[in-house]
Amino acid sequence: MLVFVPPWVAHRTGKSRKTPIYSLHVHPGGQRLATAGLVNIKIWNMDPIRSQAAEISDTTPKLLSTFSIHDGAILCVRWSPDGEYLASGSEDAKVVVWKLDGSKLRNMGFGDSGAAKNVESYRVVKILPGHESDVADLAWSSDRAYLASCGFDRKIVIWDGSSFEQVKRIDCHAGFVKGVTWDPAGKYLATQASKPRLSPKPSQTYVHSKEADTITSFWAVFERIVLPLLAPNTRAQSDDRSIKVFRTSDWEVETSITEPLASGASSSFFTRLSWGPDGSAIVATNGESGSVCVAPLIQRQEWKSDAFLVGHKAAVEVASFNPKLFRVGNLEQLTGSAVSICATGSQDNGIAIWSTAYPRALVNISELVEHSILDLSWTPDGYGLLGCSYDGMVVYVSFDAQELGETLAEQEIDKALSRFGKRGTRHANLVPESPMQLDLETQAKSASGSRIAALMGVDDAAFARAATAHAAGSTPAAAAASAVAAAADRTNGVGHAEMQGVEKTSLQSALAAAAASQTPAPTPAATQTVSVTKDGKKRIKPVFIQSTDDGAGNPFASPSVASAPTPATAAAFVQGTGASNGTPAGASATPIPAGGIPAFSIYAAGAESSGGQASTGAEVQPAAPASTLPPTKYVLPLVNTFEALPMLGVPEVRDVVHVEIAEPGTGARVGLECRNEKSASRLCLTRDQEQLWMLQLRSPVLLSTITPIFVAVACADASLHLFSFSGRRLLPSLTLASATSFLSGRDSSLLCIDGTGQMFVWNVAEQRQILGNVSVAPILQTDDGVEDVDVTITRVVFKPDGVPILTTSKDRSFTFHADMRVWVELANTGIRTSGFGTVPGRPGQQRRFPTTEMLEDMLVSAVAAASPHEYRHWLRQYAHKLVEENAVTKAKELCDELTGTGIGPAGKSAPWVPQVLGLPKRELFKELLPVLAQNRLFQRILTAAQAAPDQPAPMDL
Repeated sequence: MLVFVPPWVAHRTGKSRKTPIYSLHVHPGGQRLATAGLVNIKIWNMDPIRSQAAEISDTTPKLLSTFSIHDGAILCVRWSPDGEYLASGSEDAKVVVWKLDGSKLRNMGFGDSGAAKNVESYRVVKILPGHESDVADLAWSSDRAYLASCGFDRKIVIWDGSSFEQVKRIDCHAGFVKGVTWDPAGKYLATQASKPRLSPKPSQTYVHSKEADTITSFWAVFERIVLPLLAPNTRAQSDDRSIKVFRTSDWEVETSITEPLASGASSSFFTRLSWGPDGSAIVATNGESGSVCVAPLIQRQEWKSDAFLVGHKAAVEVASFNPKLFRVGNLEQLTGSAVSICATGSQDNGIAIWSTAYPRALVNISELVEHSILDLSWTPDGYGLLGCSYDGMVVYVSFDAQELGETLAEQEIDKALSRFGKRGTRHANLVPESPMQLDLETQAKSASGSRIAALMGVDDAAFARAATAHAAGSTPAAAAASAVAAAADRTNGVGHAEMQGVEKTSLQSALAAAAASQTPAPTPAATQTVSVTKDGKKRIKPVFIQSTDDGAGNPFASPSVASAPTPATAAAFVQGTGASNGTPAGASATPIPAGGIPAFSIYAAGAESSGGQASTGAEVQPAAPASTLPPTKYVLPLVNTFEALPMLGVPEVRDVVHVEIAEPGTGARVGLECRNEKSASRLCLTRDQEQLWMLQLRSPVLLSTITPIFVAVACADASLHLFSFSGRRLLPSLTLASATSFLSGRDSSLLCIDGTGQMFVWNVAEQRQILGNVSVAPILQTDDGVEDVDVTITRVVFKPDGVPILTTSKDRSFTFHADMRVWVELANTGIRTSGFGTVPGRPGQQRRFPTTEMLEDMLVSAVAAASPHEYRHWLRQYAHKLVEENAVTKAKELCDELTGTGIGPAGKSAPWVPQVLGLPKRELFKELLPVLAQNRLFQRILTAAQAAPDQPAPMDL
């Protein structure tokens, strides 16, 4: 065991004197420590605390950030379980939710030129004004579904963990609520109340600074004079020294515990209780048994305290369970249960470490600080403990496996919590109807991370590698963006930066790169507006600088389902239902009225004079025979206002156009240099220093591209020329309607967009057209459907079939559906919450828990983008979501689609296809079985799907 008190971890006043640290919490990633002080919050680097080499290193920052918008002392800080948010509670009665801000512009406040710059900056996500007095403690539920806060107003407020809207406000205590903790199984919430004691005990004479002495005197006067003058019902708060356990199903009181708390000390700052990681017990604070200060151990179910943690000489302020379960020697096998570790901090200035394996404290650390221990926090690995005290000091205690034991896998904790029924398992009370269901449940419970990786194969491995890169400090999207952008420089030539970035890649890397570069083209630097008043003084109008964090991921997030690197994948088109004469009953088809639907001529209707957009006010009544039904009225349709031939910019003629690639196999640099003259161009192809061929064209070259199969150049006279590596012309000169605006190639595919906005894709090797005369005008639209000259194509990626994926400066990605002859938009993972739903396809806060609709968008987008890896990944996440949502109907449809046992989304008119993107559907279904079997509502669906024949009979067309 090692004990270290870092002197540089402190909150100081303007005179560099230490002030109290009321709370601290280690980030779930283990690399950050948040501390709460008198006036601000500080984020510290954990590396210098754990390592002496990092502490003395000049290149390792110790303090990462300092920030606050609170108007009083910050009494509590807590990271969310996934590390995305930091919640803080203060004397100003507010709870503030913070998030890392990727913008470097916020790293130093206005007027802080003399202060140390922040290495990181944090922004306010939301301010939660639900309390009327000091917020004493905070706690996130283990699944981040809720955030609970409690305070001196006797209230407990439950907040939604994603939208941060108030869910419930509980007023059941008669005293100050100074501690809150969640049941890790998600079924209960426990709070502890106590008599307020806001100043140190009179017997303690420690004074850490004049400022702190002034604050202490203020609270002493408040307690002695102000409190007795309050209303009688307020004075009765001192009578409530109890723990209340609330059910999360209806937020009603399950039980109230008073012993041995009724005789507890009345001098505690906080009563921060803790719930064990296996859900079996609560360690409370501020208990007293026979005039001895104890920490009561409250057993689940009976809700009684038959055991105490005895060893402190003064009131216990805080208890904190280790997040891990341990195995100590053979004890775990002998007792049949894992070992839990708990730490307690007291007003005797000491910290004690307790283990369920021993009747006495493992360690009792004293005399390290000079005042009460106010908060404790374990490191995520379970072998480190940090504590803070009222004298402004932080203590770090390091353990090893020989002292605490070996940590057990997370599956052991899940197994222990399954005894109590975890949140989201509302189907657990259902009776299994077959041995197969039990076998599948056993298989699902025993599945480990390695087994899931084996099921997912290379797909999850790729996601794990990307998540590792994400945790290392650079997002996979950024890495992919850099690689693709570098390739674009070599492919498209210097000076054509706006359209660079084409590279052969799967949807995983390609659209991740697109997501990283989906910001609009660089905007000019913001300029200040200066005005001169009548008296000659200058006035500068401030310029608002937008934060760049909304689209950024969470660099602290541990690899998880929600924080896996997610490409921008998912189609936003609606699959309609066709109808014709003889449509079956029940089909959602609108009958065509008698007389038919009228046709209009836009010239006769006067649309030409209205700028190309037809009016919607002119009603037209088609001729129709007499009928008992009211006639259908028709109006001119509202159409997008883009022209058939939009004008796109083409590159100016440059003196030299150069592009090069690495030759496959040899790695040699193959480059094409085009030297333009007044009315001609000389082309020279080289391999390293060797010249392969040279020729001359009669028009200057605007763009060029090279693939291992061909060389293509586009000239100013709207001609396009194709050559082999040996200089042999592959085709006669191609003549286009306009000069080329963009040119790119990959393998045997060549993409060309001319100045009229027409896109062509050819297979050069086979000399055939993949796409032709496809206008890009529909994708160059603003959100309101109006063509915008500021919308540009910023990224192009080829799918395996040669069809491109285009990303615009509006953060929208499109691909062309060749069979349906229409552009389809791929959903963006950046979404903005809106009420009860989400708005897909727009940059905003990225939720860590995707909705069912978002996952469905991801699935259809993976199909549209021809990416089997992403389809497999999102299919598994979709199955987990169906289990969580108890979506029986959707689960049945999914199983029918994968096994061919029923009517899939396409209906009876389409035969069952045994593969999707080259993946056997039945194999995918077998992979999903352990996941879907976790919900017993699905057991009949799974039984029927497994009983389906291997080769289902084709449906009648």
